[in-house]
Amino acid sequence: MQETLQTLQELQDGGFYSRWAISGAMALNMYIDPVFTEDLDVTIQLPPSSGLIVTLAPIFSELASRGFDTIDGDHIDIAGVSVQFLAFAPGSLEEDAMREARPLTLFGVQVLVFPLEHLLAIMIQLGRAKDKQRLASMIEDYRERVDWDCFHSLLNKHGLAEKFNRFKRTLDA
Repeated sequence: MQETLQTLQELQDGGFYSRWAISGAMALNMYIDPVFTEDLDVTIQLPPSSGLIVTLAPIFSELASRGFDTIDGDHIDIAGVSVQFLAFAPGSLEEDAMREARPLTLFGVQVLVFPLEHLLAIMIQLGRAKDKQRLASMIEDYRERVDWDCFHSLLNKHGLAEKFNRFKRTLDA
């Protein structure tokens, strides 16, 4: 994991993206008892481009030049860790999460991690079965770790309040 994180930082230092943060289940593991995840989700802030199409080709090309060329779908193996790069749109929930990402040192590498409240709001946004399970667990087992005012503010800002209310009603039933 240390080599993976160092490589991700070197890519930022090389200008392939201006900022990166750990997101997804790995980030969630920084706040709760570990949950299973098969990969490391890395949200990146790409440099401004002149076109509408976003490409990760330069990143994958650089990684291949370093010997990390095993690709499985949208994941690439970096030093034994399956990494999925995620970019975000301006004004998105992920952009807010990137702006508020919290510094943390993992395996001797300084990283950023999405805040818990943003991770939960992203779970509502995605609405996958595994996200609903994790969110139910957060509400039941880790309630005190969440800044609920911040969470509800994010839901309102990004038009997710009703989606959360529908989810909450299924828990109360």
